[in-house]
Amino acid sequence: MKVLKSWLNDWVDIDKINGDELSLALESLGFEIESRIDIKPNYKNIVVGDGPDEFYTTMFIAEDPPIHDVQLRAAQPPVAP
Repeated sequence: MKVLKSWLNDWVDIDKINGDELSLALESLGFEIESRIDIKPNYKNIVVGDGPDEFYTTMFIAEDPPIHDVQLRAAQPPVAP
């Protein structure tokens, strides 16, 4: 059975316990640990925020008629009542 530490943390507060200590604690309770994999994110320098003003474009679907009527009809075909 595979168990994520994040899932186990939903039930028990284990934020301050490292993987080795957690494995030892589970083994002392009778659980067999076949293997343990420490997964760490492989990304860095991620910034969440607004981009420069020149980055933004308008969505053609949101434009007022008659600028994009043809595209709007293609994206939203008529429906029979």
